[in-house]
Amino acid sequence: MTVLRIQPGAANALLRDLDVEQRVVTRFVSLLQSEQRALKENLVDSLEQFAQEKYALVGELNRLSSARERNMRLAPGGSAEAWIAGAGGAAAVKAWREVVALAREAQHLNYVNGVLIEMLTRTTRQAINALQAAARSAALYGPDGQTRGYSGGRVIGAV
Repeated sequence: MTVLRIQPGAANALLRDLDVEQRVVTRFVSLLQSEQRALKENLVDSLEQFAQEKYALVGELNRLSSARERNMRLAPGGSAEAWIAGAGGAAAVKAWREVVALAREAQHLNYVNGVLIEMLTRTTRQAINALQAAARSAALYGPDGQTRGYSGGRVIGAV
C-alpha cells in the first residue's frame, strides 16, 4: 500500500473537510429518517418540503465529494482510504469510515423511502380508479352538468 505523507496543516484541513462532510451526511440521514416517518404516517403534504431539503443537501454533498476527489487525484494511485490514511492518519481514516457508513445508511433509507412512495402512489392510484368507476356507474349528472337519461327499465309508451 502506497502511503502519502503530507504536511500537518494539510492533514488538519483534510480532517476539517471530512468533519464537514460527516455532518452534512448526518443531516441527510436525519432528513431521510424524518421523511420515512412522514411516509409511514401518510403525511404526504410534507413530501415536497422533504424533496427540496434533500435537493439542497445532495448539492452540498456533491460539492464536498468533488472537492475531496480533486484532492485525491493530485495524489499517487491507491484507494481512497489509503490516500486518506497517508494524508490524515488514523483520525482521518476513522472519520472517513464514519462518512462511508453514514452514506450507506443514507442509501438504504433512500431506497426504503422510494419503496414507501411507490406503495403510496399505487394505493392512491387504486383509490382514484375505484372512485372514478363508482362515479361512472352511479352518476346522475354528466361531466357537462346535465342530467343523464335513465338507462335502465322500460321506456313508457314502448312495447
